Amino acid sequence: MAEVASMEDIRATASMEDIRAAASTLGIDISNIDLDSIRLPPGEDFGILSDDEDLHEEDPLEYDAGFGNIIVVDNLPVVPREKYDKLEGVVRKIYSQIGVIKEGGLLMPVDPDTQKTLGFCFIEYNTAQEAELAREKTNGYKLDRAHIFAVNMFDDFDRFMKVPDEWAPPETKPYTPGKSGENERGKFFLLYFDSQKKNCVLWFFFLTVFIPLEESGDSFPLFFPLFFPDLVPWLKAPLSTMNLSLRRPVKIVQQPLSSNDEGSKENLQHWLTDEKARDQFVIRAGSDTEVLWNDARHLKPEPVYKRAYWTESFVQWSPLGTYLATVHRQGAAVWGGANAFNRLMRYAHPQVKLIDFSPGEKYLVTYSSHEPSNPRDTHRVVLNVFDVRTGKVMRDFKGSMDEFSVGGVGGVSGVSWPVFRWGGGKDDKYFARIGKNVISVYETETFSLIDKKSLKVENVIDFSWSPADPILALFVPELGGGNQPARVSLVQIPSKEELRQKNLFSVSDCKMYWQSNGDYLAVKVDRYTKTKKSTYSGFELFRIKERDIPIEVLELDNKNDKIIAFAWEPKGHRFAVIHGDSPRPDVSFYSMRSGSNTGRVSKLTTLKGKQANALFWSPAGRYIILAGLKGFNGQLEFYNVDELETMATAEHFMATDIEWDPTGRYVATSVTSVHEMENGFNIWSFNGKLLYRILKDHFFQFLWRPRPPSFLSPEEEEEIAKNLKKYSKKYEVEDQDVSMLLSEQDREKRKMLKDEWERWVNEWKRWHEEEEAERQRLRDGEASDEEEEYLAKEVEVEELLDVSEEVLSFDLDQE
Repeated sequence: MAEVASMEDIRATASMEDIRAAASTLGIDISNIDLDSIRLPPGEDFGILSDDEDLHEEDPLEYDAGFGNIIVVDNLPVVPREKYDKLEGVVRKIYSQIGVIKEGGLLMPVDPDTQKTLGFCFIEYNTAQEAELAREKTNGYKLDRAHIFAVNMFDDFDRFMKVPDEWAPPETKPYTPGKSGENERGKFFLLYFDSQKKNCVLWFFFLTVFIPLEESGDSFPLFFPLFFPDLVPWLKAPLSTMNLSLRRPVKIVQQPLSSNDEGSKENLQHWLTDEKARDQFVIRAGSDTEVLWNDARHLKPEPVYKRAYWTESFVQWSPLGTYLATVHRQGAAVWGGANAFNRLMRYAHPQVKLIDFSPGEKYLVTYSSHEPSNPRDTHRVVLNVFDVRTGKVMRDFKGSMDEFSVGGVGGVSGVSWPVFRWGGGKDDKYFARIGKNVISVYETETFSLIDKKSLKVENVIDFSWSPADPILALFVPELGGGNQPARVSLVQIPSKEELRQKNLFSVSDCKMYWQSNGDYLAVKVDRYTKTKKSTYSGFELFRIKERDIPIEVLELDNKNDKIIAFAWEPKGHRFAVIHGDSPRPDVSFYSMRSGSNTGRVSKLTTLKGKQANALFWSPAGRYIILAGLKGFNGQLEFYNVDELETMATAEHFMATDIEWDPTGRYVATSVTSVHEMENGFNIWSFNGKLLYRILKDHFFQFLWRPRPPSFLSPEEEEEIAKNLKKYSKKYEVEDQDVSMLLSEQDREKRKMLKDEWERWVNEWKRWHEEEEAERQRLRDGEASDEEEEYLAKEVEVEELLDVSEEVLSFDLDQE
């Protein structure tokens, strides 16, 4: 048997105080133990190498996954020993169809007294994903009338054991920086199970203790957290993070909530407390990614954090601005912090191409596609849904490209992103994807289908969620050459009740636009004319919050006008439409209210002949930018919809992108590297004043950092609006101080330019005086430099430039 480390080795690894504390916890009198005489089980070294073995060790020790790949199946038949093999075969057949069961990974305990099974078993898969899928597919499986499976993840049992017998309200603790996510370092445990001797060996700081166990068969090792509650306080990390093996000793390390201690201690919303109420943005140019403050008062950005090669493709803010996500070949990562951007969590997904956050930032979806081995096959798609805080894969989806294409068909370009669309507001309760004749809606409590089945909708080709409520809008096109009309349906989730349906005839295409509060839904319908040779457009307007969801039809004054763009006013009741023919279409504004009649749409105004093909509302409403991008060379018109007047017109030549800051105070226009010249961005005020311009070669991205919703109630916001003059005094003084500072800076700049000019003039005068003698010599002794004192004369001078001789032949006979 291998010898345990000597007493000197123990002292070198851990203090005697730690050893005494461990022994006291186990109820062992350490004074009666001869540590040097403790022996390990035959053939076991607990992964502790001798002095010469570690010199030859090349590969690090691989540890098995933890309890995340084990499920517990309850409500099995209780059978005697002679039927044990038959029942085991039935269970194995059911669960081996879902994933690969490890060798010896099916354990069905037997009562030692009756020799009958106990009615449950444990199944260990190769991966946690297979275990999760088995739990989802077989929980509620009906073996026969009397036996319906109840399947749970083994990880859940530790959570169930901690549920108190009596409910008590949670204790509210104030936020204290540094407390959240703290973890003790250096303490670890090595656990070994000897099923033959019925012993549990706990290796703690190189101290080995043998604990006799009750007779429970080979399946006991899975039970130790339940039978030994004294051990549970030591295992503070979640069971799913423990690298626990049933076949060899493993190291269990307490894991922090994030991969960076400093990031886990910081207040991730600290940037919202900026005294100047500034907003941040991130830019990518060349190999650098940089986060900056928009310091509009000083007419320049202020650096926050800069890093080269921070991402390998793109960066993306989370919807509430808490995290900045980067994308790498090995997967994705999120960053955040108070004064710097520390890495908070990694999400392993090789060759990830796209990522998408849920609206409430609880989950992150990653996407990759892989070349098939057979060229005739479609690409393989892998989608993972991660818990943002823990980094755990909550659910994965794998299949061919066809399975994730709109309507279940399409090639590499057939997948529309995001594949999963989130609903139910910022609670992140539901997400859904479209398939062939189905909408699959999942709930995040169990990450399984609602009612364990998809919503069947024949020939559905598009759907969208209400931004505020769990309501789906579905579009089904015409079928049978028009015999079956197209329709738009509103479906309540999770009940799957149809709230409203509208049949549409002679439909060519249909697009749905939700208002940001979910109050209205606009459906743009392109219809065929009677000859079927052309189409015209109109709108079906749904009033979602009103009784019976009334629908109103809106047609343009000229229904043959092509609709170029549509946009709702955020949190408002107005919308804008660009319609007509390029290069100068019209822009019309409508309201869902008309005077005293709030149930009737009305047109506010039409602006004729505008160079615009895109609409950008301010997040606060009221203001809108009519933009001419691409072929219109960056024409900008800042328009006040309240007053129905143009505030300013401007141009950002070749602008490719426009984005308002989350407060609606400033707007950024940018030229990305799709154009080779003039790369960079401009920052404008809401009313169209250019504040500053930054040029950047190889400019790729500009993104404002989003803000979470205000904690103020509507009443508090109304009170602030009423007393705005009182609150604005402080900022007026600050603005005045900044204005004076800028004026002083301008004066200093002008003085510097004047001084530089005077230095240049004096230097020129000095050169003039030094060359006076040379000028006099060139003028044959004339001293004056004044031109009017000389008489100009024209003199013709002949100069021989070249002489050449040529012999000419002459024929005398021709004379």
